[in-house]
Amino acid sequence: MHRPHLHIGLLIFIFLWGQGIVFAETRVRVGIFQNKPMSFMADSGEARGIYPDVIREIAQKENWEIEFIPDSWAGCLNRLESGKIDLMISIVRTSDRETRYDFTKIPVLTAWGQVYAKADHGISNILDLEAKTIGLMEKDINGKHFQDLARNFKINCNYKIFLGYDDLSKALLSAKVDAVVMNNMSGASFQRKYKLQPTAVLFSPIDTFLRSTKEKTDTFSEPLTNGWGRGRRTKIRFTIPSFPSGMGTWAPFTVPP
Repeated sequence: MHRPHLHIGLLIFIFLWGQGIVFAETRVRVGIFQNKPMSFMADSGEARGIYPDVIREIAQKENWEIEFIPDSWAGCLNRLESGKIDLMISIVRTSDRETRYDFTKIPVLTAWGQVYAKADHGISNILDLEAKTIGLMEKDINGKHFQDLARNFKINCNYKIFLGYDDLSKALLSAKVDAVVMNNMSGASFQRKYKLQPTAVLFSPIDTFLRSTKEKTDTFSEPLTNGWGRGRRTKIRFTIPSFPSGMGTWAPFTVPP
């Protein structure tokens, strides 16, 4: 039987396919750094953590093809500025960054900075850090906030800069530094691996966001804001497999509406 409507449908499909707009996925390059449990590369080479899980859920709804590109924190910043990645994860909004980047309107997580040391640290408050050597991650906002805090208390510290939290932890174990600064969520994750001990020095609660460059706001930032915001404000739920249910353990987590 002759079915002209099938021929018409086939012709339309061939035309759209030729224009590259049928089933086309938007390729999104996402910078990822070792910041467990928020983001990290597993031994299998798979991107894992809270942020990768959130991005995958949104990408499925937006028909995005995600490519995670691992680097250090500072390296991811440089890649974003040079256009080698499209999105940066787990970043704090500051006035300086807002002039160069576009942030999602709704934060993904709230964390704070904390000082960690060895088990016998004897650090009860920031005054105990006078003349101590403190390890900071390169370009980490928590490190900057700690330096501001120490300056306000007129505490003189020596600082050593490292590429990542793993490097900070190893430097502490090898006695290259007396204490290190990291966000509380990563600190909780590294406690068991490197036997870090949290101190009572906590500071600067901060919201963390997803971000892109200003030029790519319409392509990436708006769908991320809409998708994440919709998941938080409505009955849509995102299941995040990598959310920590306890220190050193991992369990599925569903973002509440």
